[in-house]
Amino acid sequence: MAGATTMKGKEGYVDLFGGSDPRQSFDFNVKGDGGASKTIRLKGFKLDSNETAQSTGVTMWKATPRLVDFLQSSPELCKGRSVLDLGAGLGLVGITAQLQGAESVVMTDGDSQTLAQMRLNVKENCSADECKSISCRQLLWGSPQMDMFEKQCGRFATILGADVIYTLESILVCTRI
Repeated sequence: MAGATTMKGKEGYVDLFGGSDPRQSFDFNVKGDGGASKTIRLKGFKLDSNETAQSTGVTMWKATPRLVDFLQSSPELCKGRSVLDLGAGLGLVGITAQLQGAESVVMTDGDSQTLAQMRLNVKENCSADECKSISCRQLLWGSPQMDMFEKQCGRFATILGADVIYTLESILVCTRI
């Protein structure tokens, strides 16, 4: 058929002019509280995909694995403590905190698409028992919602954040907090 842009492939129709698949899996080996290693596989998008222009939390940025390495070398930051993960993105830092023995972990992000992917990543990487101590919540910095969030969640012994400040607007909001 002249002018057709799709053709039948093994799994349905394929867009001949579309780019490569923007999705990506990110694998990390994380040592847990007892020293056992666990592979965490997070689903998200490639850094250079159009998805990251819409939501920065749907990919893996450089500071996140570095913070995870730091948490593994300093397990006392999470073990037996309540942990808040700001701008949790795909969820690696929060899942690591839980594996390090956190009493509870609240993972937050402001973006709905990121939050949905984070929840899926938690579900796919944590057992039913582990998932009980993790909650994923939307938190919009600088909004009236922040007061309600504190009333509902209380205060935290450890607050973590990686790759959370990347625009001037974010910095200005944080200086008012």
